[in-house]
Amino acid sequence: IRVQAICSGNELSEWSDSLVVLTNSLPEYLKNNVLVYPNPASDYLNIQVTNEDIQVTSMEVYDVYGKLIAVVKENDHSSQARVNVSGLANGMYFVRVTTEQGILTKPFVKK
Repeated sequence: IRVQAICSGNELSEWSDSLVVLTNSLPEYLKNNVLVYPNPASDYLNIQVTNEDIQVTSMEVYDVYGKLIAVVKENDHSSQARVNVSGLANGMYFVRVTTEQGILTKPFVKK
């Protein structure tokens, strides 16, 4: 990364020295450590975070229109949950897992 400032008028500063920034693929990291099963689900859906370093802050279920269907976990840092989906209509839904490291949304089918 290099930056240059716009000074008074249209004058520009000199370019800064280069700065190298490395990032990890946080969504991929979360994707590999959050399990939603069975998929499709008929009665119960299991949500499990397999890496103990991932701090869960909430788990929620949404329909395809983005409507919140259920708050599964809220602010309890639990790494797993079992959700009763037997009362949901057949179709596609989404589990949103919010962690201190980021947010991951995974689809599942209610059958």
